[in-house]
Amino acid sequence: MITQTSHPQTIQHLIFAVVGAAVIVFVGRFAVDRLVGGAASAQPQIAQHSVQQSDALADEDRTTAEARRDRLEHEQTLVDEAEARRREKEQAIEAAQTQIAETARANEDRKEQAWQHFYKKPKKCDNPPDNATLVECSNNYLHEQQRFEALYAAGKL
Repeated sequence: MITQTSHPQTIQHLIFAVVGAAVIVFVGRFAVDRLVGGAASAQPQIAQHSVQQSDALADEDRTTAEARRDRLEHEQTLVDEAEARRREKEQAIEAAQTQIAETARANEDRKEQAWQHFYKKPKKCDNPPDNATLVECSNNYLHEQQRFEALYAAGKL
């Protein structure tokens, strides 16, 4: 259960986590774009190699391409993991916000029930016969409301 005093810190930590995850995703995507762009510019160079290259050079090119592909796959995995963490953090934030809203509603319901139990309207205020009685009833209501608020805040109700 989240207490009211830790709520701002919790939300702040969750926001920092979401921002951090976004930065990680951005950097990961930038790195992938950079490597994919490098792979695209390397293709014309590969096409320029003569047909008479040795088998060793062809093997080296295959090894380099495989290493590049492995690196790209690894980086994509890191980006996917960062995205998954970001989604999890968003879901945690939503769950925390839902819990806070439910707690606030429950507190309001408890307070409303306490007020209904606390305040008893005087019989003469059901249909006040004159303005003086109406004013007296209004003043009584306000006085009781202030008394209730003080007692409720002190935890005595």
